Amino acid sequence: MTKKQINPIFAKTYFTDKLFNMHFHFTDSKEEFVNMLEWINVHDTPEYIDGRCVLAERICEPMRIFIGVFNDDLGTLAHECTHAALFTLSCIGQKLTYEDELLPYLVGYIFEECQNKAKK
Repeated sequence: MTKKQINPIFAKTYFTDKLFNMHFHFTDSKEEFVNMLEWINVHDTPEYIDGRCVLAERICEPMRIFIGVFNDDLGTLAHECTHAALFTLSCIGQKLTYEDELLPYLVGYIFEECQNKAKK
């Protein structure tokens, strides 16, 4: 895949959070998911799974999180968004306690942004 072919995929799947400056890509297409990961030299084949979340740490600048949900299930989306939020908080060194509200708010934000991308 050429840069000219991958750029529209990166553009249509992209969103960011302004608080932590983390960069996300969401798709419900396995083909797009695999193409994005292969572009950054991560070879991952999600053939037999319903969703996947990959942190491209030390591979991309800026760091990016790739979220793929392939079964149209909100439970799977919530699951993968939780992984994305935990990756984000880990990257910034945030320690969590059971009283912490940061994780639920971040999961909610990522979930909503992914839903918005899925509607397009």
